[in-house]
Amino acid sequence: MNAQEIIFEIVKSVFPSNAEIKERNNSLLIDWTLNNDPGRPNQRSKTIILEISQELLEDLPNESQAKQEQCFGQISTFLQQELANFEPNHNTLYGQETPSERWVITTQIAGLGINADT
Repeated sequence: MNAQEIIFEIVKSVFPSNAEIKERNNSLLIDWTLNNDPGRPNQRSKTIILEISQELLEDLPNESQAKQEQCFGQISTFLQQELANFEPNHNTLYGQETPSERWVITTQIAGLGINADT
């Protein structure tokens, strides 16, 4: 699997099992059914636009296997922390565009390009 495929698998493991994940270029659009309003049983969560930096996708394959695994662990931790702080509920009326949040996975978040001496 390439880095993008592995990150996609990490995303699937972190988000709710009923999450719908759509790919768009280097982004993933993620939302899920909230199941918390009897009047709107199919209401979707806010959409998360998860961007994966091109730099990360290009740099990661050049790292050792151990460093790649460390980076994937940091990406997983980042996603878990963001999700823990994410408020999926919204009061948008039916038929209006669902609000979204943008999260970006950069080389810094993955732990690449960080000098151990700093």
